[in-house]
Amino acid sequence: MMRYLEPRKYYDGELIYQELQEVLEITFIMTGTYQVGYEINKITKMKIQLPLGTSFGGFNCFFLQRTMFVYKCKMLMTGYAMRRQNWIELNS
Repeated sequence: MMRYLEPRKYYDGELIYQELQEVLEITFIMTGTYQVGYEINKITKMKIQLPLGTSFGGFNCFFLQRTMFVYKCKMLMTGYAMRRQNWIELNS
């Protein structure tokens, strides 16, 4: 599993995923925080802030679904990601 991980870095205020965007990787957060929210009438509301030690994209990669939420970096965030194709290969 470790050989499939690739480093990722997101900067303050960077939009990671928009609603209904295809998720192509699972991201494991090592430092920093990110926010999860939604968009109604072109107004984005960020409701949850998640710390390091969490991950996102796992559900979407496993079940081949698009994201239902907006993901945005709150402060400098680093971590590792595994592409969906590698995840499928690892599980088969």
